[in-house]
Amino acid sequence: MKLQSLMSTALLLSSLTVFGQIKTPDASPASTISQSIGFSTVTIDYNRPQLKGRDMFTNLTREGEVWRTGANMSTRLTVTGEVTIEGKSLPEGKYSIYSIPGKKEWTIIINNKIQWGTVYNKEEDFLRFTVPTKKAAVKSESFTFYFSDVTEESANLGFTWENTKVEMSMKAPVHEKVLAQINQVMSDESTAEVGDFYAASNYHLEKGLDAKKALRWANIYVEKDGDKYWAHRLQARALAANGKYSEAIKAANKSTELAKAAGNMDYVYNNGKSIAEWKKAK
Repeated sequence: MKLQSLMSTALLLSSLTVFGQIKTPDASPASTISQSIGFSTVTIDYNRPQLKGRDMFTNLTREGEVWRTGANMSTRLTVTGEVTIEGKSLPEGKYSIYSIPGKKEWTIIINNKIQWGTVYNKEEDFLRFTVPTKKAAVKSESFTFYFSDVTEESANLGFTWENTKVEMSMKAPVHEKVLAQINQVMSDESTAEVGDFYAASNYHLEKGLDAKKALRWANIYVEKDGDKYWAHRLQARALAANGKYSEAIKAANKSTELAKAAGNMDYVYNNGKSIAEWKKAK
């Protein structure tokens, strides 16, 4: 009877703790960060533990032991398209992130299972890799994920806590996908839209690809889109890429004239800079 009474009391207290009306702030607040990388979006959902006067390695993580890389539920990593992380392929999907802290390097674990963070099953690991630790420039009271050095096809995913910082590189297969689109759309130019000629030409010029194709598409774009400063700028760049500097300068001057009328001084500046370079190359 005494045992039953104790059990009843325990259940009551548990019920009050979970379902009571009084609400207090989460000791480890939830947070979400998201970043587009190429055609993919990478999202981290996690809870942020605080130092509160404690030492990270002594009180909160254990060197050489698996850690949930946050608090409460598993830290969740969601990718909407294929990316690589530290050179390893990571298909579209949802994963959990665990880690093994170290003074000189951390082991990062991408796991298939999303559950309460302290429950870890090695058999669910999708991949593992190690990254060196760095000394943070500023001490961080809260555990924090971040993205840095973001480009159109890459970024660093990192986290920092106390005086420690860890970063891992992420990339998306952008170039291959863009080329595949260009090849497909421009294989029949009669069905291509006006903007496709600009996009295909501009991409070939930016990446140093087929200059002859870039010029043909730029010329067609000028014909279709009329007297626009950005169209003549594209044509000028394509002419220069084919070594036709006198014609490029003429097209750039036309672009400058139209850009001034439209009040776009960025194009005026860029055309002037290009013209100076092309005059030297003639």
